[in-house]
Amino acid sequence: TDAPVVVTHSELNMFLSCRRKWAWYFVHDRQKPERHHGPLALGSRVHAAIEEYYKDGSDPIAAHERLAAEAVARAEADGERFIDTLYEDIIVGRNCVIAHQQWLEDTGADSNYDVEMVEEKLEAPILGGRVLLRGKVDVMFRERDSGALFISDLKTSGNWWGGQRELLERSYQHHVYLALTQLVHPETEFIGGALYTVIKKMRNLDRATGPVVERFRAPATRRMAATKLRQIEAICAEMLRVADEVRGGNEDIAYPTPQQA
Repeated sequence: TDAPVVVTHSELNMFLSCRRKWAWYFVHDRQKPERHHGPLALGSRVHAAIEEYYKDGSDPIAAHERLAAEAVARAEADGERFIDTLYEDIIVGRNCVIAHQQWLEDTGADSNYDVEMVEEKLEAPILGGRVLLRGKVDVMFRERDSGALFISDLKTSGNWWGGQRELLERSYQHHVYLALTQLVHPETEFIGGALYTVIKKMRNLDRATGPVVERFRAPATRRMAATKLRQIEAICAEMLRVADEVRGGNEDIAYPTPQQA
Protein backbone atom coordinates (compact mmCIF):
# COMPACT_ATOMS: atom_id res chain seq x y z
CA THR A 1 0.00 0.00 0.00
CA ASP A 2 1.32 3.44 -0.91
CA ALA A 3 2.16 5.71 2.00
CA PRO A 4 -0.22 8.64 2.42
CA VAL A 5 0.80 12.04 1.08
CA VAL A 6 1.49 14.54 3.87
CA VAL A 7 -0.33 17.86 3.39
CA THR A 8 -0.04 20.99 5.54
CA HIS A 9 -1.91 24.28 5.48
CA SER A 10 1.09 25.90 3.76
CA GLU A 11 0.80 23.49 0.85
CA LEU A 12 -2.96 24.00 0.64
CA ASN A 13 -2.60 27.77 0.55
CA MET A 14 0.20 27.64 -2.04
CA PHE A 15 -1.84 25.31 -4.28
CA LEU A 16 -4.79 27.69 -4.15
CA SER A 17 -2.55 30.71 -4.73
CA CYS A 18 -0.38 29.45 -7.61
CA ARG A 19 -0.28 25.89 -8.93
CA ARG A 20 3.02 26.49 -10.72
CA LYS A 21 4.81 27.52 -7.53
CA TRP A 22 3.20 24.60 -5.71
CA ALA A 23 4.42 22.16 -8.37
CA TRP A 24 7.96 23.53 -8.13
CA TYR A 25 7.99 23.22 -4.36
CA PHE A 26 6.09 20.01 -3.68
CA VAL A 27 6.14 17.93 -6.87
CA HIS A 28 9.62 18.76 -8.22
CA ASP A 29 11.05 19.50 -4.73
CA ARG A 30 12.70 22.75 -5.83
CA GLN A 31 12.45 24.47 -2.49
CA LYS A 32 14.78 27.24 -1.47
CA PRO A 33 17.74 26.16 0.67
CA GLU A 34 17.47 26.91 4.38
CA ARG A 35 19.11 30.20 5.32
CA HIS A 36 20.21 31.73 8.58
CA HIS A 37 18.93 35.17 7.54
CA GLY A 38 15.70 36.41 6.00
CA PRO A 39 12.03 36.59 7.06
CA LEU A 40 11.59 32.84 7.63
CA ALA A 41 14.62 32.48 9.91
CA LEU A 42 13.75 35.70 11.75
CA GLY A 43 10.18 34.58 12.35
CA SER A 44 11.29 31.12 13.47
CA ARG A 45 13.54 32.56 16.17
CA VAL A 46 10.77 34.88 17.42
CA HIS A 47 8.29 31.98 17.44
CA ALA A 48 10.65 29.71 19.35
CA ALA A 49 11.48 32.37 21.96
CA ILE A 50 7.84 33.24 22.67
CA GLU A 51 6.83 29.58 22.71
CA GLU A 52 9.42 28.98 25.46
CA TYR A 53 7.69 31.70 27.44
CA TYR A 54 4.31 29.98 27.05
CA LYS A 55 5.76 26.55 27.87
CA ASP A 56 7.43 27.30 31.18
CA GLY A 57 7.52 31.05 31.75
CA SER A 58 11.09 31.40 30.45
CA ASP A 59 12.37 34.88 29.64
CA PRO A 60 11.66 35.10 25.88
CA ILE A 61 14.18 37.91 25.33
CA ALA A 62 16.96 35.78 26.83
CA ALA A 63 15.73 32.82 24.76
CA HIS A 64 15.91 34.93 21.60
CA GLU A 65 19.46 36.02 22.45
CA ARG A 66 20.48 32.38 22.83
CA LEU A 67 18.85 31.38 19.54
CA ALA A 68 20.42 34.37 17.79
CA ALA A 69 23.90 33.47 19.08
CA GLU A 70 23.41 29.91 17.80
CA ALA A 71 22.37 31.24 14.38
CA VAL A 72 25.46 33.48 14.19
CA ALA A 73 27.72 30.55 15.13
CA ARG A 74 26.17 28.33 12.43
CA ALA A 75 26.35 31.10 9.85
CA GLU A 76 30.02 31.73 10.57
CA ALA A 77 30.78 28.00 10.42
CA ASP A 78 28.99 27.77 7.06
CA GLY A 79 30.84 30.78 5.67
CA GLU A 80 27.57 32.71 5.37
CA ARG A 81 28.03 35.76 3.15
CA PHE A 82 25.09 37.64 4.62
CA ILE A 83 26.30 37.88 8.20
CA ASP A 84 25.57 41.63 8.34
CA THR A 85 21.99 40.96 7.23
CA LEU A 86 21.70 38.32 9.94
CA TYR A 87 22.75 40.86 12.58
CA GLU A 88 20.06 43.25 11.29
CA ASP A 89 17.51 40.42 11.48
CA ILE A 90 18.51 39.71 15.06
CA ILE A 91 17.87 43.33 16.07
CA VAL A 92 14.43 43.25 14.44
CA GLY A 93 13.63 39.86 15.98
CA ARG A 94 14.62 41.04 19.44
CA ASN A 95 12.33 44.04 18.98
CA CYS A 96 9.48 41.68 18.03
CA VAL A 97 9.89 39.76 21.28
CA ILE A 98 10.22 42.94 23.35
CA ALA A 99 7.11 44.42 21.71
CA HIS A 100 5.11 41.23 22.30
CA GLN A 101 5.94 41.10 26.01
CA GLN A 102 5.25 44.81 26.45
CA TRP A 103 1.92 44.39 24.67
CA LEU A 104 0.96 41.56 27.01
CA GLU A 105 1.84 43.70 30.02
CA ASP A 106 0.02 46.78 28.74
CA THR A 107 -3.16 45.07 27.53
CA GLY A 108 -3.50 41.93 29.65
CA ALA A 109 -4.38 40.14 26.42
CA ASP A 110 -3.80 36.69 27.96
CA SER A 111 -5.46 37.43 31.30
CA ASN A 112 -8.62 35.45 30.50
CA TYR A 113 -6.78 32.45 29.01
CA ASP A 114 -5.04 29.40 30.41
CA VAL A 115 -2.45 27.64 28.27
CA GLU A 116 -3.62 24.14 27.36
CA MET A 117 -0.74 23.13 25.10
CA VAL A 118 2.21 24.63 23.24
CA GLU A 119 3.57 23.59 19.85
CA GLU A 120 1.45 20.47 19.61
CA LYS A 121 1.90 18.47 16.43
CA LEU A 122 -1.43 17.23 15.10
CA GLU A 123 -1.97 14.80 12.23
CA ALA A 124 -4.81 12.63 11.02
CA PRO A 125 -5.62 10.62 7.87
CA ILE A 126 -8.26 12.05 5.52
CA LEU A 127 -9.56 11.27 2.05
CA GLY A 128 -9.78 7.55 2.79
CA GLY A 129 -6.24 7.43 4.10
CA ARG A 130 -4.66 8.81 0.92
CA VAL A 131 -3.65 12.04 2.68
CA LEU A 132 -2.13 12.63 6.10
CA LEU A 133 -3.22 16.11 7.18
CA ARG A 134 -0.59 17.64 9.46
CA GLY A 135 -0.18 20.82 11.45
CA LYS A 136 1.52 22.29 14.50
CA VAL A 137 -0.48 24.57 16.77
CA ASP A 138 1.62 27.35 18.32
CA VAL A 139 -0.50 27.69 21.47
CA MET A 140 -3.90 26.32 22.50
CA PHE A 141 -5.70 28.55 25.00
CA ARG A 142 -8.72 27.78 27.14
CA GLU A 143 -10.88 30.81 27.85
CA ARG A 144 -11.62 31.00 31.57
CA ASP A 145 -15.08 32.57 31.27
CA SER A 146 -16.53 30.13 28.73
CA GLY A 147 -14.21 27.11 28.86
CA ALA A 148 -13.84 27.35 25.08
CA LEU A 149 -10.63 26.35 23.33
CA PHE A 150 -8.90 28.84 21.05
CA ILE A 151 -6.26 27.91 18.50
CA SER A 152 -3.60 30.64 18.62
CA ASP A 153 -0.96 31.39 16.01
CA LEU A 154 1.83 33.96 16.04
CA LYS A 155 2.91 35.86 12.93
CA THR A 156 5.71 38.34 12.24
CA SER A 157 4.98 40.73 9.41
CA GLY A 158 6.61 43.55 7.50
CA ASN A 159 3.22 44.62 6.12
CA TRP A 160 2.39 48.05 7.53
CA TRP A 161 -0.12 48.97 4.83
CA GLY A 162 -3.08 46.80 5.74
CA GLY A 163 -4.49 43.62 4.30
CA GLN A 164 -2.65 41.27 6.66
CA ARG A 165 -5.79 40.43 8.62
CA GLU A 166 -7.79 39.74 5.46
CA LEU A 167 -5.06 37.45 4.11
CA LEU A 168 -5.01 35.42 7.30
CA GLU A 169 -8.78 35.22 7.52
CA ARG A 170 -8.94 33.91 3.95
CA SER A 171 -6.25 31.31 4.56
CA TYR A 172 -7.00 27.68 5.36
CA GLN A 173 -4.57 27.56 8.28
CA HIS A 174 -7.09 27.89 11.09
CA HIS A 175 -9.55 25.61 9.31
CA VAL A 176 -6.87 22.91 8.98
CA TYR A 177 -6.02 23.27 12.67
CA LEU A 178 -9.69 23.19 13.63
CA ALA A 179 -10.31 20.04 11.58
CA LEU A 180 -7.25 18.36 13.08
CA THR A 181 -8.27 19.30 16.61
CA GLN A 182 -11.68 17.70 16.04
CA LEU A 183 -10.16 14.57 14.46
CA VAL A 184 -7.43 14.08 17.06
CA HIS A 185 -9.43 15.25 20.09
CA PRO A 186 -13.07 14.27 19.38
CA GLU A 187 -13.83 14.70 23.07
CA THR A 188 -13.25 18.46 22.75
CA GLU A 189 -16.51 20.03 23.82
CA PHE A 190 -16.32 23.62 22.60
CA ILE A 191 -13.96 25.44 20.25
CA GLY A 192 -14.40 29.19 20.33
CA GLY A 193 -12.32 30.04 17.28
CA ALA A 194 -8.82 30.97 16.20
CA LEU A 195 -6.58 33.80 17.33
CA TYR A 196 -3.86 35.43 15.26
CA THR A 197 -1.28 37.60 17.00
CA VAL A 198 0.63 39.68 14.47
CA ILE A 199 3.91 41.40 15.40
CA LYS A 200 5.04 44.02 12.92
CA LYS A 201 8.78 44.04 12.32
CA MET A 202 10.61 47.23 13.27
CA ARG A 203 14.26 48.29 13.30
CA ASN A 204 13.49 50.96 15.91
CA LEU A 205 10.51 50.59 18.23
CA ASP A 206 10.64 54.26 19.20
CA ARG A 207 9.54 55.19 15.68
CA ALA A 208 6.31 53.20 15.76
CA THR A 209 3.30 55.40 14.97
CA GLY A 210 0.67 52.72 15.57
CA PRO A 211 0.29 49.41 17.38
CA VAL A 212 3.20 47.03 16.78
CA VAL A 213 1.24 44.01 18.05
CA GLU A 214 -2.36 43.19 17.18
CA ARG A 215 -4.52 40.18 17.99
CA PHE A 216 -7.78 39.29 16.28
CA ARG A 217 -10.16 36.37 16.07
CA ALA A 218 -10.68 34.48 12.84
CA PRO A 219 -13.90 32.59 12.16
CA ALA A 220 -13.17 28.96 12.97
CA THR A 221 -15.75 27.20 15.10
CA ARG A 222 -16.74 23.59 15.71
CA ARG A 223 -19.96 24.19 13.77
CA MET A 224 -17.88 24.97 10.66
CA ALA A 225 -15.47 22.05 11.08
CA ALA A 226 -17.35 19.41 9.07
CA THR A 227 -17.96 21.74 6.11
CA LYS A 228 -14.36 22.96 6.05
CA LEU A 229 -13.02 19.42 6.30
CA ARG A 230 -15.04 18.44 3.21
CA GLN A 231 -13.57 21.45 1.39
CA ILE A 232 -10.05 20.52 2.48
CA GLU A 233 -10.57 16.96 1.24
CA ALA A 234 -11.82 18.26 -2.12
CA ILE A 235 -8.74 20.48 -2.48
CA CYS A 236 -6.44 17.60 -1.52
CA ALA A 237 -8.09 15.32 -4.09
CA GLU A 238 -7.44 17.93 -6.78
CA MET A 239 -3.82 18.28 -5.59
CA LEU A 240 -3.26 14.53 -5.96
CA ARG A 241 -4.77 14.56 -9.45
CA VAL A 242 -2.64 17.51 -10.58
CA ALA A 243 0.50 15.98 -9.05
CA ASP A 244 -0.07 12.76 -11.01
CA GLU A 245 -0.46 14.67 -14.27
CA VAL A 246 2.64 16.80 -13.63
CA ARG A 247 4.70 13.68 -12.96
CA GLY A 248 3.29 12.24 -16.16
CA GLY A 249 4.67 15.19 -18.14
CA ASN A 250 1.65 17.50 -18.27
CA GLU A 251 3.24 20.65 -16.79
CA ASP A 252 0.53 22.89 -18.28
CA ILE A 253 -2.01 21.72 -15.73
CA ALA A 254 0.08 23.44 -13.03
CA TYR A 255 -0.68 26.87 -14.41
CA PRO A 256 0.95 30.01 -12.96
CA THR A 257 -1.01 32.71 -11.17
CA PRO A 258 0.93 35.99 -11.27
CA GLN A 259 1.00 37.70 -7.91
CA GLN A 260 1.24 41.35 -6.98
CA ALA A 261 4.88 40.85 -5.93
